[in-house]
Amino acid sequence: MKRIIFKTSLKSLAITALITSSMVSCKKDDPAPVPNNQKTITQIVTDDPNFSFLEAAVLRTGLQNALSANPGTLTVFAPTNDAFKAAGFATEDAVRTADVATLTSILQNHVLTTERNAESLINGEILNTLSNKPLVISKGSSVVVNNATVSTADLKAKNGTIHIVNSVIVPRTSILDAALGNTNLSLLTTAVANVSRNTSTNVAALLIRAVDQKLTVFAPTNDAFTAAGFNQAFLSNPANASAILSILTYHVLNGQVNASQVPAGPNASVNTFDGSRPVYATRNGNGVFINGIRVATADVSADNGVVHVIGSVLIPPAGTLTNLVATDTRFSRLLRVIQYADANTSPSAGLANLLSGTANSPFTVFAPVNDAFNFLDANSNGTLEDSELAAVGASALADIVRRHVVVGSRAFSSDLSNGQTINVANGTLSVSISGSTVTLTPNSTTPVSANVLVTNVMGTNGVAHAINNVLR
Repeated sequence: MKRIIFKTSLKSLAITALITSSMVSCKKDDPAPVPNNQKTITQIVTDDPNFSFLEAAVLRTGLQNALSANPGTLTVFAPTNDAFKAAGFATEDAVRTADVATLTSILQNHVLTTERNAESLINGEILNTLSNKPLVISKGSSVVVNNATVSTADLKAKNGTIHIVNSVIVPRTSILDAALGNTNLSLLTTAVANVSRNTSTNVAALLIRAVDQKLTVFAPTNDAFTAAGFNQAFLSNPANASAILSILTYHVLNGQVNASQVPAGPNASVNTFDGSRPVYATRNGNGVFINGIRVATADVSADNGVVHVIGSVLIPPAGTLTNLVATDTRFSRLLRVIQYADANTSPSAGLANLLSGTANSPFTVFAPVNDAFNFLDANSNGTLEDSELAAVGASALADIVRRHVVVGSRAFSSDLSNGQTINVANGTLSVSISGSTVTLTPNSTTPVSANVLVTNVMGTNGVAHAINNVLR
């Protein structure tokens, strides 16, 4: 009996050994898992169940070959299944039956033709996708691509790199798209790219997102930037980024304001994006104006707001009108006359204090440039000496200055009309407009007229226009 049991046990052990040996042999024959860096992007997507919706989209659009190209240097921002569901694709079948053109545009919006790992992505960088739409990088504690956050970065494939994102990046027609699509606004986009990469304010991200926070952008043309002294070299120089940012944000309003919504009549004060520097908008029979500058093309629609193209750059005020006269070298002789009149009248004429304050403001100043005062330079030495000014008299000089000041009104160039009479602090001026030439003539016995050279120079308490003669 014992021998039978022993034989049976030996037989069982033999069978067990045979099975074990067979299993070990099978395991040795199983192929080792292929690492991602030996797979194409298409293979990685196909093998990962978290990308089953993306796989369905790739097959639906026929992009599997493009994402399998080897060698290749692609970057793919790969949405998860949950990302597709959040974008409105409830099931894989919904992806498989989606419009091919629409789905192709969506997928191409996630693909770059250059390989970029997460470290190489730069905050504020504007990237171009296969769909020819921009992606804007925001980089802080995480990497955000337009509205999608990178949850897992740097999955290396043999033909590129995958970054997993938590949202589908749907192509849109944003304000940034509108600017990038207009060759006449290329300097504006250069400025946006510079400040986005080199300041703490990512303007590019602001202009491509903000669907729930509509914006209005006044977009200067290339000619406008050039005329203001801002060329490509200046606008692309990182050293100028902070100064450029101050100018750019002066062109952005919170909320969408179409041309028809701009109030008619007197200039309405509207705060710009930073909330502290207003611009002044008006609408009349000649069009829509912002700080006296006519909107050349209104109501360029975007899904996050509206763009109005303008032919001049809006320069934010650096201070009061007195500050303007004191710091702008075009008006150094006007400053000299103001200072002399204030110092040599009793009581003081108070011209500098008047134009530096907010009492009785706003003001409009028709500011003579330096050459306009040549009639006072009796010695022709380029300097207005005390003796030359004394020959006219401090009180008379104060009256002359007052003839150039409108008290209580901010009169932009858009507010001037042919045949108009303007009340100034000392008398009246008549306005004559012929073509683009605006001429001002004082109501005096032997009037000396002046032509307006430069319009709409902003101060915090008014506006100035440079003129070529002293009105007297």
